[in-house]
Amino acid sequence: MSEIIIKYNWKKNNLPLLSVVSTRIGGVSLKPYNELNMSYRVGDDPKKVTENRKILCKAIGIELGSLVLAQQVHSDGIMVVNERHAGCGAYNFESGLPNTDAIITNSNSIAIGILTADCVPVMLFDPVRKVIGVSHAGWKGSLLRIAAKTVLKMKEVYGTEPSDCLVSLGPGICKRCYEVSDSIIKQFENAFNYKVENKENKTGSFTNNKDATC
Repeated sequence: MSEIIIKYNWKKNNLPLLSVVSTRIGGVSLKPYNELNMSYRVGDDPKKVTENRKILCKAIGIELGSLVLAQQVHSDGIMVVNERHAGCGAYNFESGLPNTDAIITNSNSIAIGILTADCVPVMLFDPVRKVIGVSHAGWKGSLLRIAAKTVLKMKEVYGTEPSDCLVSLGPGICKRCYEVSDSIIKQFENAFNYKVENKENKTGSFTNNKDATC
C-alpha cells in the first residue's frame, strides 16, 4: 500500500499531522485512467473513482467520509471548514465546496485535500495554532497568489503568523513539459516584477509551474 502515496514528514517526525500525495499505483481504474484516478470529472467510471478514494483513505488511515474536497475552478476562492463539512466532495463532484481552490481548518477530525494533474498542490501547516491549509496552484491560481492568500486567510481567521508556517509543494509539471504562451509569461512578469526564465524551441516557451507558485 505504501506505493500509492508519497508522505511528507515536514522534516520533523514529531509534528502531529500527516501530509500525502497519491500516485497512480494501486487503484482499480482501467486505461486510460489507470490506476488510482481520483477525479469524477475525466470520464472514468464513478464507482471505480469512489473505490480508488477508499483505497487511498485506507492507506492514509482515515475514513472517506471525513474528507473535504472542493469544486476547483482555478480561482483564489478560499473556504474555512470544520466538522460540519465532513464528506463534502468525497463521494461526488457536486457536493464539493463551490468556487473554491484552497481550504483551511483547525479541526483534527477532518481531512482536507485538492486534486491536481500538472498544477502544484501547496500544503500548509501552522504548528503554533495547529491550523492546516491546502491550495490548488495552477498558473491561474499562482497569478492570483492563491498560496499567499491562503496563508493570509489563516492569519485572519486563526491568528496564524506567516513566519510560523511550514510549507510543502507536491509534484507539479516540469519546465521541460510545460508549454505556455508568451502572453501568459508576460502576465507573470508584470504581476511579480521579474523576468521569467523560459526555453525557446520549435513549439513555444516553457516555464516551471513551481517557480510561479513560489
